[in-house]
Order: sequence, then C-alpha cells, then structure tokens
Amino acid sequence: MHRLAVKSLVLLLVTAGPAFAGQSGESASFSGACLLLKVDESLAYGPSVIEWGQALYDHGGWSNLDANPTRLTVPSGVSYVVVNMGGEVDKVAGQFNIRDDINGSDSLTIQTVQQSADSGYGGHVTLTATTPALPVNAGDYFEYVAGSSGAATLRQASETYFCIRAVQ
Repeated sequence: MHRLAVKSLVLLLVTAGPAFAGQSGESASFSGACLLLKVDESLAYGPSVIEWGQALYDHGGWSNLDANPTRLTVPSGVSYVVVNMGGEVDKVAGQFNIRDDINGSDSLTIQTVQQSADSGYGGHVTLTATTPALPVNAGDYFEYVAGSSGAATLRQASETYFCIRAVQ
C-alpha cells in the first residue's frame, strides 16, 4: 500500500474511530457495569440479596455502591439490557442457586440451581447465567439473590460477579 494511503487511513481511524457493522460509520459506545465482592459472603438457609463491594467497571452510572450496594440501576436512555451473573460457593450439602430480581420482585428471568452435595471440584461449585435482552425503563433496578439450602460461603473470586449492559 502506498505510504500516503496508509497515513490517510491511520488519520481517518484516529479522527473518526473504527466503524462497526450496522453503524454507518459511527463508533460504538459501551454502557454497562460489572460488580465484584470485596470479601467472601456468608449465606444462611434461604435467599440473600448480595451487597457488592467494588465495581470492576461502570460506564454510564449504573451503580452507586455507597447508597445502594445491592443494585444495578438502569440509567436514562436505555431500553434493553442483558444481565450476566456468576457465583462460586464452597461445598454445600444440598442446593445453591442464583437469580436476578427486578425492582424487588423475583423476575424468574435468570434462575439457575445446582445440586452440590459433592461437587468434585475441591468442594467449590460455580454457576453462571445470562438473560435474554430485557425491556427496561430508566430507574428499574436489578439485584443478585443467592440461595442455599444450607450454610455456604459465596466466594470473592473471579467466578462471582454481577454485570449488566445496554443493548440495542
């Protein structure tokens, strides 16, 4: 390729940004957040709404850990979201499950259950779940609910997370 053409291409990419399919030359912007635990969280029998200790990222103002450490709240301008969740627990005699609640109600959009009497993985069990695209309004909020049929510890590990992103 001619040197002048390469310089023109580089200048175009730097000034306009890369174009993605279906965006007519506009650069994409990402809006979403991902929360992590700072420490292990003890679970008792039944459901527990999890409090998050740190944001891996928050692009768009989805979380306010000081005011509402349990929530990911939909900012204005977002019509659809996808929620991703993961949880790692130590060995549980019985069941462990995770689900997302929307606006304080069990949405049943994500709910996954693991029978984990003997996981065979050093005593740890990992669950993950992802929603389809969900219609939302500004101010709607999601919470991560972990349930156990016995005492367990939700581990502060890379497999325990609560993430959300806007989709079009």
